[in-house]
Amino acid sequence: MNQYSTQNLIKKLPGFTSCLQKVNNINLHYVIGGNGEPLLLLPGWPQTWWSYRHIMPLLAQKHTVIVVDLREWGTVISL
Repeated sequence: MNQYSTQNLIKKLPGFTSCLQKVNNINLHYVIGGNGEPLLLLPGWPQTWWSYRHIMPLLAQKHTVIVVDLREWGTVISL
């Protein structure tokens, strides 16, 4: 298995889950974790959710953190 796959990377962030959601016929990949007021993080091109890995656990202490990948990026990641 690819060490950089979402399946392997998400294991390094306990309490976070990788998800796919179809919205208006577009597959969106997002990672969610934590509790509290929702906080949406949007990475810029060419980053993915993984670019927020260092601050996600800290933010998740007081927020439900939702990191959405760019359109269709999550479809190439095997979940």
